[in-house]
Amino acid sequence: MKPAPFDLIFPKTVAQACAALREKRGDARLLAGGQTLLPSMGMRVSEPASLIALSDIKELSVLRQTEKAVQVGAMVRQ
Repeated sequence: MKPAPFDLIFPKTVAQACAALREKRGDARLLAGGQTLLPSMGMRVSEPASLIALSDIKELSVLRQTEKAVQVGAMVRQ
């Protein structure tokens, strides 16, 4: 089955992603990996009007090590 039509948004910053999420007022979903969301859209269990892809937000792909911690961003890949 095919998903219902939707807009796909590619913000470049966290601020742009948050603004898009606010603008869509609950009718958007954040897309990070899509392992669960995309199949549910294909079966029409989930039908968001918009997807906000986080893949182009460089600040979420940060991997840093300090003396006391390791910081792993939300979009760091294995």
